[in-house]
Amino acid sequence: MFRLKDSVKLVLGATRGALLALESGKVYSVNKIAVKVLRYDLGDELYWRSLCEAGLAEECQSQPDPTTYILSKNTAVCADINKLRFIWLEIVSDGCNLRCLHCYADSGAGNKSAGESMRFGDWERVLHQAYRAGCRKCQLIGGEPFLYRDGNRNMLDLVRVAHACGYDFVEVYTNGTLMTADAVALFSGLGTHVALSMYSNKPEIHDRVTTVAGSHAQTVRAIDMLLASGVKTRVEVVVMRTNQDTVEETVMYLRGRGVSTGNPDPLRPTGRGVSEELFPNLAVLQKYGVLMKPDFTCNERTIRKNMAGNSCLNGKLAITSSGVVFPCIFARGWKVGDARTMGIETVLQEPRLAHVWGSTKDSVLVCRDCEYRYCCRDCRVLAGGSTVHNNFLSNPYPRCSYNPYTGEWGSGLWKVDGNGVPLYERFS
Repeated sequence: MFRLKDSVKLVLGATRGALLALESGKVYSVNKIAVKVLRYDLGDELYWRSLCEAGLAEECQSQPDPTTYILSKNTAVCADINKLRFIWLEIVSDGCNLRCLHCYADSGAGNKSAGESMRFGDWERVLHQAYRAGCRKCQLIGGEPFLYRDGNRNMLDLVRVAHACGYDFVEVYTNGTLMTADAVALFSGLGTHVALSMYSNKPEIHDRVTTVAGSHAQTVRAIDMLLASGVKTRVEVVVMRTNQDTVEETVMYLRGRGVSTGNPDPLRPTGRGVSEELFPNLAVLQKYGVLMKPDFTCNERTIRKNMAGNSCLNGKLAITSSGVVFPCIFARGWKVGDARTMGIETVLQEPRLAHVWGSTKDSVLVCRDCEYRYCCRDCRVLAGGSTVHNNFLSNPYPRCSYNPYTGEWGSGLWKVDGNGVPLYERFS
């Protein structure tokens, strides 16, 4: 007899299965015949021996119960979830000296709402409350955080508070155009991280996105100041139709300057980013934003976490300048509390938040029938904004080309019609 090793798990999909080798991190696709063999519905000694040679199985004295290594929504998991790990502090929600075409917060010059009621003391209290709740990472963001003022207090004072609280990671996300030598010196001295966006290496394209002439030069100046002072700096590239033709050279330009940059990220459909005129064309989206072939890894901690809660949202909160709390900085319509009137401790007890944090791929259309569901990435914001049926917790992930009902990759994307029925829309 044979059995899978204890470190190897099987996940069943609609027509196929996936073997998760938790020690090596590899993920193997298996067809429906192999699934029958692994469930002992069909005998195949040669197949079992091939699994043994691959280090996935071993001989045993008696047939084990296959449910001991098949993972499903009914599998009991013990995972370190539902703890606050990261907060966005949107200290200026509407105010910004730029007016980027795609802004998720609809920020911009002159776009100041009457709802920005969080005072310096409120932010200070939020930072302390979140820290006591176990959070150790925070990001100050806007709008443009350099515009924050409360009397004689500014954003740099909040940075000092965050570090004084004991946060392991404090980051400021800025457009860089208002960077000062004093700010750079503070960031360098405290170990503050800084993140910026660059939309193109070509000034005219970058400025077309920000709609402010000269903004590219100011951002480059900020990057140079930060790097010269040893500030841990990353620069991200958001992909849209306006800059899609210069994405690769922009990434090379940044890396050539010694800047840390992640993978280019297609814009999210929120705020001004909902405009279809801004969406990159299909070929660009496929290149930078669509999972076109299986590219998965796994480990026990991540699998348990994904089985017990949302792989992206769990453990995160975003607080706006009016005190409204969202589960994600992009999730502008999914209020889960109010930091100003409730406090972070009370927000963390909210059933609405528990529902969002605890949602898994097992409750998502199509994804729940996919054998890769516990090792796949996710973005509920994309799911909620990509279709007319705006149910962000149950809509399928819209940037995966896999069809678990046919086993094919790279032929289309999932959408949901007005009745909530998923459709595999093939690439033309």
